[in-house]
This record gives sequence, C-alpha cells and structure tokens, in this order.
Amino acid sequence: MSLNANYTLSWARGWDVAANGSSFRNYPHDPLDLWNPLDFGYTPNDQRHHIAISGIWQLPWGFQLSPIIVFGTAAPYDLTSSYDVLLRGSGYTRPNIVPNDDPTNYNAFDLPSAVLNTTPQFTVYGTQHNNAKTMEGILARQCLAAGQCHEAGYDTLRGDNFFQMDLRAAKNFKFKERFNVQLFFQAFNLTNRANFGNNFFNTPTSGSFMTKSGFVNPSSTMIPRAFNGEFGFRFSF
Repeated sequence: MSLNANYTLSWARGWDVAANGSSFRNYPHDPLDLWNPLDFGYTPNDQRHHIAISGIWQLPWGFQLSPIIVFGTAAPYDLTSSYDVLLRGSGYTRPNIVPNDDPTNYNAFDLPSAVLNTTPQFTVYGTQHNNAKTMEGILARQCLAAGQCHEAGYDTLRGDNFFQMDLRAAKNFKFKERFNVQLFFQAFNLTNRANFGNNFFNTPTSGSFMTKSGFVNPSSTMIPRAFNGEFGFRFSF
C-alpha cells in the first residue's frame, strides 16, 4: 500500500478584479476615490485550505484500488447592486448598501417583483420617478447619507466547499513472467456531488440572488458535473 497526502494553506488578496481573475476591465467602485479600501479583498481564486489524498492498494488475487480525494474550502464571490449605487454612471454597480443593524441583508433595497413589474411613477422624498431601480438607488443613498447604512466590501460572500472522489479499480492477469493484462474501471465523482464553487448569482434579482448559478467544470480540466465511469484494459510486457 502507498499513500500520498498534500495540504496547502493559502491566501489570495487584491484589488477589485470585476468578479474574475482575468478581467481587463478593472476599475474602482468609486472613480472619485481610486484607492478606496473597500475595493481590496480576497480574490475569486482564494481558497484557504486545499487537501489532496491519493493511494494505491494492492489486494489479493491481483486486484488494485487507487482512490483520489480532493477537498477545497469555499472561494469568495463579489456582490453587485441592481442600481447605480453612487450615481457614478453605467457600470458602477458595486458595492451593495446594507443597513448597519442588519449587515447581512444584502438585498435590503431590492424591490419585490410586484413593484418591478409595474410602471407608475413613484414619489420618493418629494420627487417623482418612473423607474423602480431609480427608487432603489435613492433609498439606498439616503440611508447611506443618514449614517444608517454602509457599503459592503469586495468579495464579501463565499460559495460552497469543493469535494470530489475518483476511484480506479483494476484486476491484473499475469502470463508467464513478462506478460500482463490489466482490466480496469475508472469512476469519476464517485459520490455524485454537484460542485458549484463560487458560481452564485451576485446581483439582487427576483428569486435568484445568492442562489447557485453554475458548476465547477472548467474546459481545461476533467471535473465531471455528475458521476461517470469508463472501462478499459492494458497489455504490458
């Protein structure tokens, strides 16, 4: 039997990278405050703990088992708003405004769908508006100006932990001294776990905010979304 175990403890911090690590469209959330500390935080690829365990078990009658287990703690994701937070123009939709007495209420100023689907004018602080998003922004900025709210920082929330177990089972048939036929079965994502990582809806919208939006399944790496397996054989001499 042979066993290998690897553990990595790491941090990754940086300035706002527009919700992904390769964006060329990076900008501060407030162009009038270029080095606002709220734009500095954990990057989307920050994973505090990463564990990889693999082994090979030689069993009687020529059987062999080779499991691989990978675990990683959740990576962060950023929050944006459904309105122009600080009236800085198109594209400046972060960060969220949250009440001081309820700092995890990230959709405090997200109007319900019944309001968003109507088109009448709204009167807010004596001013009429016919855009529900305008009303949301006014309420948030008024709360911020009154000192009853504050801005949430960059990459405030974290997604799900990652876990995957793969297994290779093989049976060897030896002929004479130099010939060997190996039949094997490889199982990927043996526990059939759906890994979502930090793929979450990050803008307050009706019914989808902070819910899972996609799987961890990069095209360059074989990380199946669901259990699958394959049979094969190998002849060596």
